[in-house]
Amino acid sequence: GVYLGGTGAANKLDDYEVGTWSPTYLGSTGNPTITYDSETSASYIKVGKIVFIQGSIKTDAASGGSGNLYLGGLPFTSESTTSTKRKGGMSVSGFQTSFSGAVKPTGGYIGTNVNYVIIMSNRPTENAETVQTTALSNTTNDNFMMFHGQYVID
Repeated sequence: GVYLGGTGAANKLDDYEVGTWSPTYLGSTGNPTITYDSETSASYIKVGKIVFIQGSIKTDAASGGSGNLYLGGLPFTSESTTSTKRKGGMSVSGFQTSFSGAVKPTGGYIGTNVNYVIIMSNRPTENAETVQTTALSNTTNDNFMMFHGQYVID
């Protein structure tokens, strides 16, 4: 580890990790069947109890699924304490493209003791709402989203 701001035990940074993970689209009540494009990839940096994520996801085929659309496969499960319901968040960075319907992903939040992001949308004339699996388009190079975020773990 490295000592930051002093040489005491509390100043030692000894929990740092870098890695990759495989993002997936999930449904809250039924998972869609998906063929992912080769551009789908993600990485993370874990510093103590904070995990920073970034990546992109794109599909070449998508069908079925039901319920809210989730970004699954997070590298660690979020914090299990229930002091607050939301343990982290994600925003769409760069852009998103080729989703069906009016509700498109703009970000999301991570709840307690889960390894997925609940994908949300902010439409100009309405409040935030969850994106549904029906927003997934079934065409090559669709459902493309670049994202980044952070969350707390145990």
